[in-house]
Amino acid sequence: MIRIILIFAVTISLSRCIDPINLLNSENAKTMLVIDAKISKYKEIGKIAVDLIQSSLDTKRSFGFIADEVSVINSSGNKLLLNRNEIGRYSAVETPAFKFTYGEKYKIRIAVTGGDTYESAFAELSQAPLISSAGFKYTGIAQNKTNNLLVTVTTTINSNLKNKILKWDVIKSYQLTEQPFGSPPGKICYVTAKEDKREIRTLDGRNIENNVPISLAVTEKLADYQYAEGAYITIIQEAIDQNTQKYFIAYNNLVQREGNLFETPPGALPTNFKCISDSTKLVIGYFYATQQDTARFFISPTSVGSPAKLCPVPPNEASNCPISQCCNCLNVTGSSRIKPPFWR
Repeated sequence: MIRIILIFAVTISLSRCIDPINLLNSENAKTMLVIDAKISKYKEIGKIAVDLIQSSLDTKRSFGFIADEVSVINSSGNKLLLNRNEIGRYSAVETPAFKFTYGEKYKIRIAVTGGDTYESAFAELSQAPLISSAGFKYTGIAQNKTNNLLVTVTTTINSNLKNKILKWDVIKSYQLTEQPFGSPPGKICYVTAKEDKREIRTLDGRNIENNVPISLAVTEKLADYQYAEGAYITIIQEAIDQNTQKYFIAYNNLVQREGNLFETPPGALPTNFKCISDSTKLVIGYFYATQQDTARFFISPTSVGSPAKLCPVPPNEASNCPISQCCNCLNVTGSSRIKPPFWR
């Protein structure tokens, strides 16, 4: 991600509370803090998650920043401390003394080990429309590995909603059975493909008729081996403001670039964070707050053309096991032997 960000040259026009960041040189990128932060409220439970990411010159994100304190502060000045789950990952759930309330504004404060303090702008926790139904449409055998699976939701944008830009995250969980070549099937793993910003879709609901149900294709997938033993799709629906949408659009514009002359010119990645202890320190990332609604459905192999399984794969001159997960399904990122509680 950071290697791509280094090519920034053009600044996007944004509102006053958001500062566009241009990464000036590789030396800055070596020490830059990247902050991903979000307050989410699902049903009656509110929670906050903050990731502190050490940037590097390769495309991998390293959770190398350790903070002395990470906190969320409301507009009244009350503070809730976050717990460190692992290096660079912090979270908390609302308490009776500190509730996440719709219409209330919150900001993030991070005191990094070493003395610097970073702070976000205030973000208002707003409600989102609910998902009335979710499903998929299979369009037939894929040609040249083109997407052939549409993930859809039906929802209604209420005219009273403050934020009417919809955002979706799509998470896939699938079953994978290891099987080395010439051997019987081995252990079963359940793999969760965690959300990726490149998979995020947004829609400006201000341009859509309100108070009327609408059905939308929120993403497209390829029905490959990951659906050969059954899979679940989880959809997370949120409502965001225009500035948050600009952040995700700018991010997607950068990470999905292929370098041809017909692409939209790259711009600076907007951020609503700043280093309040040293204005020369660069920081990127974003903080926002939203209500969430979720939907989950199962996709059987027969409903998507019974795709071929990944394993077994014959050995070759380079390896007795060319695809390592066929010999140990736990080699896949996000895999576990534990069956998810929702798996039927």
